[in-house]
Parts: sequence; C-alpha cells; structure tokens
Amino acid sequence: MSAAPEDDYITSYGREMSTEVAPGVLAWVETNPDGALEVMYVEALDEGSGAVGAWLDGLPTDRRVVVPNVSSERLAGMLARRGFKARKGLRPLAMLGMTWVDVWVRSKA
Repeated sequence: MSAAPEDDYITSYGREMSTEVAPGVLAWVETNPDGALEVMYVEALDEGSGAVGAWLDGLPTDRRVVVPNVSSERLAGMLARRGFKARKGLRPLAMLGMTWVDVWVRSKA
C-alpha cells in the first residue's frame, strides 16, 4: 500500500522542519500562545527502538501537549498509553486547506 501524496508531503515537510530533540528522535515542536506544546511532527530514527516513547515520557507535565494529525496507529497507541485523549480538530493542511484531523491532547497535571 502506498502513502497518499499528502502523507508524503507532510513527512517531507515535517522532516525538513525537525531537529533531533533526543537521541534517535526527530521532532518539530512549537509553543502555542497559551503555552501549550504542539508536536507537529515526530519520527524515530530507528523505528521500534523506544526512543519516541522515552521522549514522550520526558515531556513536561506542567504544560498541555497537543499532537495534531496523528495518522500512525503506533503513535496513537503510544499517546493513549501516556494519557493523551483523541478528539477531532480543524487544522490547516498545506495541500488540503482546513481539514478535520485526529488531535491527541494531554492536559497539564
């Protein structure tokens, strides 16, 4: 099964905007005006290594964390196990305009 063109674009752009935020983890993270962390893109350099899970575990608990446009079942499972809740959110996607996507949110502790 091949990825949809918009998935290829999102992956390419996400990688371009990302930096190595932890050993083996590329991520693009923004801070919203309300102080929440928004994880725009996250990828393990070695899939299955546990690096992304360890990075998620280290995110600050005193801030809301938002992960929009989750299309990976593996990432969705990692987020659910860490207390993130899924909901639908309207987000701008470059190729599609404003689109309803899965958004995972963890409230601050």
